[in-house]
Amino acid sequence: MATLARDQHTRESPPAPAASSARPADNDEAALIAAVIAINAWNRIAVTFRYAPEA
Repeated sequence: MATLARDQHTRESPPAPAASSARPADNDEAALIAAVIAINAWNRIAVTFRYAPEA
């Protein structure tokens, strides 16, 4: 039984899935949205520290 489990574990992995079929415009839009979210988060952090009371 142990050899069966080992053989199943060491078999070749299935082939990798094909490249994404998404259009380049979709990828550009996703990158733009991610950039806007990151900049928004960075600005929120900056404002938090700018107006934080002195310790």
